[in-house]
Amino acid sequence: ILKLVDQIGAGNPFNAIAVRRLRSVGWGLIALNLYSLVRTIALPQVLLSNLQTTAGDFRVLPMISGSVSGLRSARVDGQFGFGLLVAGALALLLAEAFRVGTAIREDNESIL
Repeated sequence: ILKLVDQIGAGNPFNAIAVRRLRSVGWGLIALNLYSLVRTIALPQVLLSNLQTTAGDFRVLPMISGSVSGLRSARVDGQFGFGLLVAGALALLLAEAFRVGTAIREDNESIL
């Protein structure tokens, strides 16, 4: 990201390297979002599946359920936000705009 910022600050944002870097940032943000989703789904099952205490067994509950009276419940709450997904999509959109800008700049330079 710092190389991309330096490149844009130097006045040469519209080239193939900047497009590739922006795409990498966009796909990385989307991958982080997908990782967060997988972790949210899998973490309760992995962490709480063999949980036993001196007070008895726990029942593993999904994140959106309520506890049942008379049963001890254990829950791991995960968070899923669309912020990383939106930021990744915007980075990919910006990469596409930079790709078009690169094509326009190259066409403009070929005319002159």
